Amino acid sequence: MPAPAPWRGGRGRGTGAEGGALSIRAAHSRGVAQGLLLSLLCVLVFWEELNEYRLVAKAWMHDAGSKTARGTHAQAVAAAEASRRGLERLRRQQSAEATAANATGTAAAEAVVASKPPEPAAAADEALLPPSPPPADAAPPPSPPPPAGAAEGVGAAAKPAAARLAEVPGVAPGSTDAHDYESAGKVKPLTRILDLEEPGALEEVAAARAFNKELIMTIFNSDGSVMGLNLLANLAGLNMAHYFIIGNTKELCEEFAAFDASIACAWTSYLQGHPGLPKYSLLNEMGGAPFRLWWARFSYMARLADLGYNVMYVDTDVSFRVNPYPIFKGTFGKHNLLVQRERPVLPGLNIGIVYCQECAKGSGAWWVLQQTVQRMRDILDAPEPVKRWDGQVAGGAKELLWDQHIFNDVAETAAGGYLSYRRSYERLQPDDKKGTWAKEQGYKEVPWENEEVTIPEPLDGAGRKDTIVWKALAPYPLPKEGEVPPSTLVAAPGWFFGGWSGVEGTDKSQGVWGWWNVDPPQCAMAHLVGAINKVLTLKMLGWWWYGAEALRAPKPKPWELPEGAPLLAVQMPGLRFDKYNGGAADGFPHAVSKLLDLGYASGRRVVLPQYDCASPFIEKAATAWHGIKDRERIVVGKCHGVEPCCVSLPFDCSKHVISQPELEHYYPTAPTREVAVSALGASIEAAKVAEALGTEHLVVITGLTDGSELPEVTGLDSKAQEAKLDTLRDCEAMDCTPPRTADFPHPGPCRRP
Repeated sequence: MPAPAPWRGGRGRGTGAEGGALSIRAAHSRGVAQGLLLSLLCVLVFWEELNEYRLVAKAWMHDAGSKTARGTHAQAVAAAEASRRGLERLRRQQSAEATAANATGTAAAEAVVASKPPEPAAAADEALLPPSPPPADAAPPPSPPPPAGAAEGVGAAAKPAAARLAEVPGVAPGSTDAHDYESAGKVKPLTRILDLEEPGALEEVAAARAFNKELIMTIFNSDGSVMGLNLLANLAGLNMAHYFIIGNTKELCEEFAAFDASIACAWTSYLQGHPGLPKYSLLNEMGGAPFRLWWARFSYMARLADLGYNVMYVDTDVSFRVNPYPIFKGTFGKHNLLVQRERPVLPGLNIGIVYCQECAKGSGAWWVLQQTVQRMRDILDAPEPVKRWDGQVAGGAKELLWDQHIFNDVAETAAGGYLSYRRSYERLQPDDKKGTWAKEQGYKEVPWENEEVTIPEPLDGAGRKDTIVWKALAPYPLPKEGEVPPSTLVAAPGWFFGGWSGVEGTDKSQGVWGWWNVDPPQCAMAHLVGAINKVLTLKMLGWWWYGAEALRAPKPKPWELPEGAPLLAVQMPGLRFDKYNGGAADGFPHAVSKLLDLGYASGRRVVLPQYDCASPFIEKAATAWHGIKDRERIVVGKCHGVEPCCVSLPFDCSKHVISQPELEHYYPTAPTREVAVSALGASIEAAKVAEALGTEHLVVITGLTDGSELPEVTGLDSKAQEAKLDTLRDCEAMDCTPPRTADFPHPGPCRRP
């Protein structure tokens, strides 16, 4: 294979988004302007009574008996809303009933102070469950209370909620011109490889890499480094360089530095050697569940927010379709914490994309970041591990200690005004209880607030009105005194943070329906959560930078043909595989097996054939792109300008065979010869295959109506036969159904997206 293009270029089919800039120039919305004026009027009219002002919002209480810290949190949330909606609402709600409720809340707060903090679990085999129901007096998780002197608002003991929210509007929108966030050539390189746990290291990295207070961070381990480089190239295509990588080892950063000195990589020893990691089976740092790195991101996001930066975290399977900053600063300019929406209700957030802007210290948004880390540390630092319903340790990176579970619980706490351990504690229950446990404990869904916005350009549907959902946030419990800056959480809509599947959004904003293949962009940022083969999917979408693969090319297997070997393909745009044993599920691998025989007999690497997208086994849906819904066995895109193009999803491997998008990218002008299948006959001797196919670099077998019509190869030597079988086993690695043999029937991969 020719040398890959530089990692910043060499992409496949372009969408026009990478090089283009999103420029949205919008003034403050009418609602924000009104909030500013009315808030100013509020200060002028009530200046003398400001210190005594209290607002009680009974609507936030779950029932009439909830007169503890739940009510004081309701005051804070209501005040945050009122600060944006103006003086009139404040005056209507300031009543005698509010005064009485305030007095009740004060008495309850005094009772909280008088009570002792919860004690650690006395025995490891005790049932460790939150009370039922879990209102304001719910106990903390099964771990010791935070140590004395814990930072206020970060796991500190309950105090009287005497603080109030500052009566000021939310975030002032920044520039909505994409050019103001194009940082290429405007940030400093990292001159040495730092451990972010060293004193001053995070500050040094942020000072070098931030641009206009903005930072983008992501996490890499060796297994995800190629995907990560694709993300960096994606950012470079939008002229954004204000990022830094958090690697799990110094050696990984050294590898990046040797590959390209401009790559900004710092590593972290965060939690390294922590005695709690082996207790919970969290030592593995490779693969898709790198526990230390997951928690390092929140630790550093919280610290960077303390330093005044606006921080965006993205997983490596995120693709920026446009520069998102004009949307952050325009459409969502008055909000603070933006997270991908996974379910209709709270808690239902996916943390593959998290952005925190103007998350002022002491605000609810700031507290969510701080408290998410603190809850994890409370559990991990406890002398005895937390156990499940069956007495076994609640181990595993995606169980009790999964950051996504804990983040959702903390967000629910800050938005709902009561302690929540809904998602993390559910992982301690038996499987048959996980769907009902939260309801049995008394947890209720936290309702969202609605706001009408206009979908911005250049997204599909620009100019159309849509409703977004948000919620005011406040620390829980409120600190004893002082002002708490108001802040909000937004569950971003699908047209902003799109997901492949399993997230909220329309059919067009979810990649599984195929509409990511079209322009204008269906979403500003596309997260491939739920996709099965993400690299192949990105290639089919034209969102892959092939130079990323130059970092770590897989070591060739003994049976592999060299990269520069000539190629063998079958006719395009696609074949049926229906005649073999009456079904395409068996017919496709059988045809590939015959094609590999021809390839090994002639010294040619095989181009995997396409499916005919009209094949009856492919799932259809009227609302999908070209009516094709199946993403279990195929991925749909454009091949050689032809659409739709359906490529096998589970039967794929990087170096043993060539996929259609790789053929298009690497060999767009290869000398080609067409050979009719009839010229090869029903069977052909292995020794005669090379002569029959000729010498051109790419040979295409034509005249087929079904893959079963490929000829049988006889006399293939034992070395070639073994190589063929090894290739089949390796390429079928995504199919978890045994046996993995040449004629393997396969109902599909391990899971549906």
